[in-house]
Amino acid sequence: MDLNQMNEPLKKAVEYMQRITIEKKHPAITVDHIQYGLLSVEDSLLDLFLTGEKIDKETYVKKVLNKIDKNPVIEDTNQLYM
Repeated sequence: MDLNQMNEPLKKAVEYMQRITIEKKHPAITVDHIQYGLLSVEDSLLDLFLTGEKIDKETYVKKVLNKIDKNPVIEDTNQLYM
């Protein structure tokens, strides 16, 4: 993934999804990590979608984080797949 070819909000989203994956010691980035990354960036497409559908962002973020917490944990973060 070449971060030089992405716009700033997308770069931030990728950084957030990588950071939470590493912090939680998960073996891979999942759809839930991607959603969390996109939700962490202001005015992302997912943020705009939730607003348009009148979905409470805070509640949605909590659900995503609950799903993230259910992922398996690894002790050796050198095994992380991205």
